[in-house]
Amino acid sequence: MVVGAGIVGASVAYHAARAGAAVTLVDAGRPGAGVTAASFAWIGASGVRTGPAAALRASATDEYRRLEAELPGLPVTWSGSLSWGAMAGRAADGAPQAGPGQEIVDAATVATLEPALRQPRNGPSGHPVTAPSTRWA
Repeated sequence: MVVGAGIVGASVAYHAARAGAAVTLVDAGRPGAGVTAASFAWIGASGVRTGPAAALRASATDEYRRLEAELPGLPVTWSGSLSWGAMAGRAADGAPQAGPGQEIVDAATVATLEPALRQPRNGPSGHPVTAPSTRWA
């Protein structure tokens, strides 16, 4: 018996059943409706380029992609984020450097990906950017 049908409980139940165990999953509400529903649910390696945390985040992304292929209809939304300035890693020569799962893009690509994005009045702050049309819950 697994108590809690959020991302952790659902994963434990799924993998136990996949391994052949008889599993009962219980929750007070709908699966994924508790803490999991209220989380940011970020899957990625933004801002972490080296060390164990970078490898763990890259592995988590790979596992979500594996589950998505294994479970057609799994509601995973792949999107992304844009960051600049202090958020970008730098090579020894000062050139921007992408981390795991990241890509360096030029201004034209940014304009294509996020046509509503405008440069902040005070210049780049180094923080993630959200298009003006985005609304937070």
